[in-house]
Amino acid sequence: HAPDWRDRRRRVLERDEHTCQACGSSEAVLDVHHVLYANFGNEDEKWDLITLCRRCHDLVPLIRQAKKGGGPAAIADLMNEKGVSVRG
Repeated sequence: HAPDWRDRRRRVLERDEHTCQACGSSEAVLDVHHVLYANFGNEDEKWDLITLCRRCHDLVPLIRQAKKGGGPAAIADLMNEKGVSVRG
């Protein structure tokens, strides 16, 4: 991570009101996720960092795989299967 990662993480959590931007949970352990891993260490918190609860963060690789193989319906099915409601 960048030397100022802790400050960036704090700003992202504050911006997102300490709430998972996928499911809306504010009760869970929260992670700050890199939208594009290519920017790791060089991230722009305005668009490349997002707050996700641990459960939604753990789903990211599965969602990426579903997108490759089935589009939005596959993503919705996967999230329903895992018991995650999409914030709307």
